[in-house]
Amino acid sequence: MKLVILIYLAFYMFFTKASVINIQLERENTSDIENINRFLSQESNTDQKQQQINVQNNKKQWYTGTISIGKGKKNLKVILSTGTNQLMIPSKNCSDKNNCNGFEKYYECLPQDGCNPTNNQGSQNYLDGSFDGNYVNTLVSIGDLESIQQSALLFDKSNNFTVSNQKVNGILGLGINNIKNEDNSSFVTSLYKKGLIKEDMFSLYLGFKNDDSQLTLGGIDPQKLADKAQVYTHQVIQNDQSDFQRWVLQINQFDMGVFRYKFDPSNNKALVDSSYPYIGLEKSLYEKVSEYFMYRHANMTKNGLKVNCKDPNLANMFFYLKVNQTDRALNLPIDFYLSNTTQDCQILISPITNNENFAVILGSPFLRRYVSSYSYSKQLISFTQSIADPKDDTSNDFSISDYFPTWAIVVIVIVGNKQLGNNLKESFSSNNSSH
Repeated sequence: MKLVILIYLAFYMFFTKASVINIQLERENTSDIENINRFLSQESNTDQKQQQINVQNNKKQWYTGTISIGKGKKNLKVILSTGTNQLMIPSKNCSDKNNCNGFEKYYECLPQDGCNPTNNQGSQNYLDGSFDGNYVNTLVSIGDLESIQQSALLFDKSNNFTVSNQKVNGILGLGINNIKNEDNSSFVTSLYKKGLIKEDMFSLYLGFKNDDSQLTLGGIDPQKLADKAQVYTHQVIQNDQSDFQRWVLQINQFDMGVFRYKFDPSNNKALVDSSYPYIGLEKSLYEKVSEYFMYRHANMTKNGLKVNCKDPNLANMFFYLKVNQTDRALNLPIDFYLSNTTQDCQILISPITNNENFAVILGSPFLRRYVSSYSYSKQLISFTQSIADPKDDTSNDFSISDYFPTWAIVVIVIVGNKQLGNNLKESFSSNNSSH
């Protein structure tokens, strides 16, 4: 019992006022695992200030939850994104002619509904696209929590972004801060300051099933953690612009066993983005990895790289993220970066095509492997192996051709044709090749 209490206290201190602690859970037998999980579960169930939100898996394209907006509590299905800070909702002017195909509902800002328009026009980047519109202040609620005042971009136009394959009603940013809110507070921090959640944090479990994913506000659900799981804790890189902090970590190396790629100190940032359906790789690394996959008999299609599901003959991915003064390798098994189909499996990697200086984007394939927890007060992210099982994957029609940048296909075909053969075979036969 003492062991159980000590481990629970370590979790509690980490996410509250204690100094930074790297916690490793070494669970020696099944009874210890059950006792720890039962103790934490009982604590969570009696605490009304930890809110668990059901999240829907939309064919692994993205994960969505439901928010209510305005005094009228209009329900909107929104993409949950750790990669952006802003709440973005289509306005009544967002029609098909303005590239708004796929947004099912819109919101009209009316004072009688608790919404106050502003004179501030704005444009928000999102993935490889952007949204243009006007900022408003309105009431927003999620789950059973009461409404809070939040800034939202009511967009009239969507640029280079379409949701025609999966109907949604906007994007809920779960980033570190929102400069349009009071005190630059994020959505989660606003809930915390209002006293609606226990801790200034949230955690995400992204599963393979359609309806088993979960957003936990103010805590973490131990039932989503794998047995004998370890907690990997990482400090967020501080941005020179304190009003635009992101969930960005330092990554020093990428490894697939057959080759290693070391990142230059000038470009070693990894963005954690729950709304990005791929593992994003900077152009040079993407070319090298694609060459390796094509050497392993993958084919480049209009939707990206595909490989035979029955015999993928690929290697696990390892991401070396900085922890204090050392690196820690987080493993992404093959089944987590392949999308199951009847015959061919899509390899869920993509080149990073926007202008932001990221070496890697740890998107939903990575976040299905690990439950991710985000502490605002300490600006830390922790990863713990999840219970997600690729065998539960039923979304065998993963296809977002509009989302995959076509220039990447052309580049890789050219590079592949030039280098495949003896040079490529020699390159990937060495375990010491690096950038």
